[in-house]
Amino acid sequence: MPQPFSPDPLNGFPFFYAAVSVPFGILGTIEESEFIAHLQWLQKHHVRGILINGTTGEFFSLTVPERRRILQIARANYEGKIIQHVGGLSTSDAAEEARHSADAGADAIMALPPIYPAGLGTEGIALYLREIGNSTALPYFLYNFPKHTGNELTPEILSEVPHTAVKDSGKNLDLIPSSSAYLIGGDRDILRAMAKGARGFVSATCTALPHYYVELEQALAARNNESAEGIQGMIQRQQETMGGANSIAKIKWALHRQLDSYHPHTRAPIEELSAGESQKVDSYLENRGLLRAT
Repeated sequence: MPQPFSPDPLNGFPFFYAAVSVPFGILGTIEESEFIAHLQWLQKHHVRGILINGTTGEFFSLTVPERRRILQIARANYEGKIIQHVGGLSTSDAAEEARHSADAGADAIMALPPIYPAGLGTEGIALYLREIGNSTALPYFLYNFPKHTGNELTPEILSEVPHTAVKDSGKNLDLIPSSSAYLIGGDRDILRAMAKGARGFVSATCTALPHYYVELEQALAARNNESAEGIQGMIQRQQETMGGANSIAKIKWALHRQLDSYHPHTRAPIEELSAGESQKVDSYLENRGLLRAT
């Protein structure tokens, strides 16, 4: 039976985090005022923690100065906990970004395993992740996403890399006993993970549709498992529209259709939505009464 999270080892950190997207203008520039408005909107909707420069934030298309600017803006305009993803770079650059994150006000860092080449051995992955973690005293989240990195975090790697928590988008619940704090990165599996001892979750869809996730946090905190199971069902139905292929573009479109000003553009290699895909998102928003009047 799902239980509300334990305060340790992440004392003071919330139950869930929105993986935040970044608004790009038609020419690909970061629209800073729109990003600020989005952060304030999330805060208004009681989202108490965010992940920046992660997959949903299109880190793979950002320069290091852009990543730093995003953190600077977030820290100045968001009062909740901020996890800064520093992976996807060379070992030395990732370690330097971890140090910078501490100086710039991040509350924690997160790092993927090396993203190239695939199929690395345990010691190589552990060495890379240890060097990043050793560069800062901030809480350190490891990020498992083998579908994209080609390098999976295993219990052996977790035992060799000192860390605070694991965010697992690979949805390998067998990792739960190997980390003191496990966060599921799959909206459809939140309660299943909680029942096995997960501490919380990170959601991409939450950055555009935070309502159900806040309600789920409240239900779990109240130990209202019947309500939590009902909310999980609504999240699963929501993912029929928002999940799957091109989810980043769907999230940006949903924000564009709710906020007064939010550009839905992506950067290569992410494709923008087709007319049919955007209409499907619009229909879902309209059915929930969330579509902004134009």
